[in-house]
Amino acid sequence: MNSANVVQAARGPILLITLGALMAIDYNTPFSLSHTWPVLIIVFGILKLLERVAGPPEPPIYSVPSAPGAPGVSVPPGFQAPPGAYQGSMYEPAPGYEQHPSHQPPMENPGGNPQ
Repeated sequence: MNSANVVQAARGPILLITLGALMAIDYNTPFSLSHTWPVLIIVFGILKLLERVAGPPEPPIYSVPSAPGAPGVSVPPGFQAPPGAYQGSMYEPAPGYEQHPSHQPPMENPGGNPQ
């Protein structure tokens, strides 16, 4: 997590703490919230400035679940898929299925670069 992500994560709690402090000031001093609310805008602006200085945030990392035993997927030892779980493709051509005459097998050199 880089510093931009930390600033983003801390923005909400810092603004809530600032609001709480302003409410305490409103309750205990002659300064009312109607006079001190611009402090929230100033704190928000400072946090946005810190976020911009810190650089772009890291993109979130998403994990895509796939079938056990698929390439690139590590399965813990002793893992048993629950009954009815996806076990991978069970596709088999139907009996008597013939490919369309215009279908051609893949080329030897799919990149198209001359050899």
